[in-house]
Amino acid sequence: VWFSVLLAMTMIVATTAVFVFRLGSHSRDLEVALKHSETRRLADLSKLVVSMAHELRNPLNSIRLNLFSSEKLIRGESPMDQKEALVMIHESVGEIERVNELIGHLLGFVKTDESQETWLNFDTEIQSVLQFLKTTHAHHGVQIDYRFSYEIAIGKVSKKHLRQILIILLQNAQQSMIGGVQI
Repeated sequence: VWFSVLLAMTMIVATTAVFVFRLGSHSRDLEVALKHSETRRLADLSKLVVSMAHELRNPLNSIRLNLFSSEKLIRGESPMDQKEALVMIHESVGEIERVNELIGHLLGFVKTDESQETWLNFDTEIQSVLQFLKTTHAHHGVQIDYRFSYEIAIGKVSKKHLRQILIILLQNAQQSMIGGVQI
């Protein structure tokens, strides 16, 4: 009887020891997985921050140069006419609104609304972006050779996303070239 009790207790202790060993092993595996998950999360967060900084820097640099040009115009030191200056200011205000919306997306306060797609004339939108970036390109010695070969080209797209893509493409092209360049 004592032998049976001793054998049962030994089996209980051995089973408990195996269970505790497996639990410790699983705990270490979970800790490693958690560390890898945290590393991936931090890497993804870093990519997001870099992407948002790039998205914000581009329009802010153009707005800064447009304000500088406006200041020169007010002082009478710029050959720019008033109509061109008003267009430049209007485009800058639009870009400030886009930056504000990007910040809202970053903070999670604004959800992307796909219903904001509308029919746009691509030529008109491209010319608008070129006008907005005119001062920036002039400052960096960049010349834009824009030719629209279609009589009309329209599409149903998000105006803000189209502008964002065009601005990024033009500014990346400008930044990748050195000296007086032509895009």
